[in-house]
Amino acid sequence: MSGHFEVLSAPEGGYTFRLVDSSGKTRAASGTYPTKQAVAAAIAVVREIAGTGLVRDWSKNHHGET
Repeated sequence: MSGHFEVLSAPEGGYTFRLVDSSGKTRAASGTYPTKQAVAAAIAVVREIAGTGLVRDWSKNHHGET
């Protein structure tokens, strides 16, 4: 599945990003970053973590890695 990141101007100032899948559905959204450079750096970190990160389930009935 392919997707893309979208950088948006935040209403209160600064920038946010969202991760959108190939059908246009938002799959993740960020908090606010003060500059475009900061939001670009955050996207780079998310791209790195998403490819290698473990899933930790902290829901009510399960605690730990899945």
